[in-house]
Amino acid sequence: MILPSLLFVAVLPLAIHDPQNDTKQDPSLQGTWSLVSREADVEAAKESDVRGVKLVIEGDRFTIKRNDEVTESGTVTFDTSKSPHRMSMKVASGPSKGKTFQAIYEVEGESLKICRGPGRRPPRAFRSVPDNPLILLENYKRAK
Repeated sequence: MILPSLLFVAVLPLAIHDPQNDTKQDPSLQGTWSLVSREADVEAAKESDVRGVKLVIEGDRFTIKRNDEVTESGTVTFDTSKSPHRMSMKVASGPSKGKTFQAIYEVEGESLKICRGPGRRPPRAFRSVPDNPLILLENYKRAK
């Protein structure tokens, strides 16, 4: 019978994603991070575009600042059950207000690597994509 098979296929994606793995916080990310480098469309950003940019994560909120002026802010959720870990950033204020960015991230000691882009799925690897300036690869160091 075809109907039960279709029902199984339709319900399977719901069974794979466990919302319990979505958390509002990842303790390893809490705090302030200084942007070290950014790459888009396989090109590194200029030093002047990177200097003074900070990412602040406090609980389930994020803020991006440039020279202590808030440029974007919103909420963030994490899925630490996947490798690499994933985050979803919903922008509430700034130029990208109303948009949601999906990302993968990795914390190694005092370094944080994030690859993010718009859409429903996060990037598959830590790299920018040719001819797609919306996929950003960012490297941060924990601010002191």
